[in-house]
Formats: sequence, C-alpha cells, structure tokens
Amino acid sequence: MCLTEFRIDDQKQELVGPDNLPTQAHLAGENVDKRHERLFRSRRRCPGSEGSTEHFLPYFYADPDPIVLGAVGVRGTGKTHLLAAMVSQLTDPQIQDQLGIVVNAVDPLLHAEFHNRFVKPFIVDRQELSRTPIATYVLAVDMFEITDTDGSRFTLVLFDVDGESLAGPEYTLNFLVVANALMFVVDPDQIRGLTLNGSGTRGGDRSFEVVVQRVQRSRRTPGKQYTHLPTAVVVAKADKLTGRGHGLADRWMRGATPPAEELDPRLLAEESEDVWAYLSVFGAQRWLDPARRLAPATLHFASAAGTEPHSPAGGESVFPESGFRQIRVLRPLLALLAAHGVAIRGWEQQAPEPGRRAAR
Repeated sequence: MCLTEFRIDDQKQELVGPDNLPTQAHLAGENVDKRHERLFRSRRRCPGSEGSTEHFLPYFYADPDPIVLGAVGVRGTGKTHLLAAMVSQLTDPQIQDQLGIVVNAVDPLLHAEFHNRFVKPFIVDRQELSRTPIATYVLAVDMFEITDTDGSRFTLVLFDVDGESLAGPEYTLNFLVVANALMFVVDPDQIRGLTLNGSGTRGGDRSFEVVVQRVQRSRRTPGKQYTHLPTAVVVAKADKLTGRGHGLADRWMRGATPPAEELDPRLLAEESEDVWAYLSVFGAQRWLDPARRLAPATLHFASAAGTEPHSPAGGESVFPESGFRQIRVLRPLLALLAAHGVAIRGWEQQAPEPGRRAAR
C-alpha cells in the first residue's frame, strides 16, 4: 500500500524475491506453478518510493481502491493488542465460515512478520506487547484479500498509527489523505473520570483531534457537521470497567459474551448508545469527537486480553492464563467492512445502499 498515485511499468519494475535478493518476473526453465509461487512471495519496488522512504508492494497487489484502515490513539492505548486480536479472529477459518467470507493474506511476508511479532506473542504466549515506536512515516502492518458472501473481493490494508507520530512531518499526516476507515482507540486509563486514583485527563486524546481536523481539511469539509468516513470508536481494556456498579459497561463486558452475539450486529445501535452515554457520564466527551464529526460511526466496548498483565520479578510482563480471552474485538472491524459494502452474513442491514460503497 502506497500513499501516492503511480503507474506500474511491467518492463521496468524492480523485483525482490523471497530471499530478499533481486529477481526477474520470468526465469528460464521455470514452470508456471513454481513461478506463481515465487512471485506470490516476491515484492516489487514501489514506484511511489521516489522522494520518500523506499518500500515494496506484493507482486500481485493491484487493487486501485483498497479499504485502508488506520487504528489511531496515543501509545499505550492498546491499539496493537487490539489489532493483533482482530487479525487472529479474522484469519480463523471457523469464524470465516460463520461470517460467510474467505480471508487470505495479500503479502505473505508482511503477514508472517505481523503474526510472529504480535499475534503469536500476544495470543499464544500471552505476552504484553511493547508500545508502537514513534515513526516519521507510516507503513502497513498487514494486508488481506476478503471474498464476501456475494463473491466480491476487497483488499483490506491495516495501519497502526501512534498518536505521537501525528505531530511529525507532513509525510506522516499524508496517510490520512488515503485512509477511508478509521478506528479510534480509547484508553480508560487516560480518562480522569474512569481511573480509580484520580489520574488521567479530561482533555481528550490529542491524536483524535489532529486526525479529525486533517480528514476534514483533506476532504474540504471543515465547515460541515459531518464528514463521510466510516469510523469506529472503541473503548479498549473495557474489562477494567466492570463491577463498578454502572450497568452500561457491565451489560456488555461482564461475564462471557455468547459467541453468536460476538458476530451479531443486531445490538450494534444499542451498544453505540451505551458507549456514548457511558463516556458522557464520566466526563469523556472529548473522546467522542470523532463520532460527532465523522459518519457513519459506531461505538464499541472491547478487550483484547480480558485481564491485566503481571510482571514477575525480572521477567516479561504476561497476561495470566485465568481470564485471558478476547472480548468483542472483531465487531468494530466488521462494522467498518460492512460500511464499505463487504457482504457479511448477518450484517446486511449495516451495508450502504445497493450499488454504493463508502465514499473514498
């Protein structure tokens, strides 16, 4: 995925094979099946690299209109844990069967890197992941081709954007020009009204404000009440909010959510209303700004781990096996996909009007 427009010239493309060494599209004596497998694992130098950080695209990547999803929030909000949990469930064949979709990695090398660095350590080994490093540019963390229930194909590109980078150079902000789906991750530990020790702030997440303003400028809608951009606001680590005597959070997070409800969109509107009310009651109105300015928007409670990590003396921080589970993590992604016209079993009512995909 590149942030610039370009034309691919098959005669001039620079290819890098699975071994990271230069290769060619056609090798003498190579049969068709072997060539396809080699090129599937190869990358071509992106023509959009000129004047920016060099980067590569999967050889067979050619979708001119991908769904570009950015997870936004300052470091420590739990974005990477949430993305790892989402990818784990999105690539689960059993869940795909329930949803009537087929999901395949577009770039096997990129997917393997994300799996080995984030999904396996978190989901399998229950390790707490390190914070997203501050960057001067934004690169995709994973890419998928989704075949929906109608047989249509969509490319999904995922970005993990740390809030501190948004204060960086213009190249970092250019990501928001091509993003057509956003997931704003709310950290309860940053909200004064939700912390038990009185820490936190009432001023909101600065990265939310920067993103919304940039989106409005790029789409020339700063004076309008809404800008059309499918959006999800997700209260992460919401397991921390249970048992406080407030039913709005307990309703969605306390106890085990039935598997059928995890993938059922019929309560989506009610959950959005409850999240809105909950954040408003506890002085977190500024975290709701994306849902005020961007539409369509859904709001969610979720937890990537279901419990808090522990750090043994001298050891890595890990989540205890007891209580470790992913709660309601896939719903925000499914809502965004449905808003872009991806036909998902049971989510038909969440899709745009027939023949229309979300505005890009």
